[in-house]
Amino acid sequence: MSKYIRMQSGMMNTDEGEQKTAKYFIDDMIWQIRAAEKAGGFESRDIVGMMWKWMKVGCLLHKPQYVRENFLMFIRAADPPPSGKKASQVLLSKLGSLSDYPPTSAADIHLVMFKEAEKAMATFIDQYRKVMKQRDPATHDYFIGYVQRMASLGSV
Repeated sequence: MSKYIRMQSGMMNTDEGEQKTAKYFIDDMIWQIRAAEKAGGFESRDIVGMMWKWMKVGCLLHKPQYVRENFLMFIRAADPPPSGKKASQVLLSKLGSLSDYPPTSAADIHLVMFKEAEKAMATFIDQYRKVMKQRDPATHDYFIGYVQRMASLGSV
């Protein structure tokens, strides 16, 4: 059962079972990034799947209304990745830090790591959307509509 605690910078779930479920999704995203890099790039279904998993992680770790309250980060411009780094590598690093963090440790540090991974995910999705918009504007519009539909449903 969820055990959300409120901190100065937001809420964090301290339920060990739900943290383990979130870790499963995080580890799966890490695997997906590594597999896509070996294969030479990401497919659209990889990106949508990772976004769906991240939304699930947000609901499990941060707050149950995560999808409704945070969907805009997937359709708005985000900060670019640090110079010389690919957005997928930054995301991989941040997800790795979040995955390796022991669930029984301090929730405030866990929230900071979650927020860093969230920012990296927003940058990753933004970089993907820019490429998609250039290649196929109709698919880009469909993607935006998909994110908005997820938000209107309020869950993943």
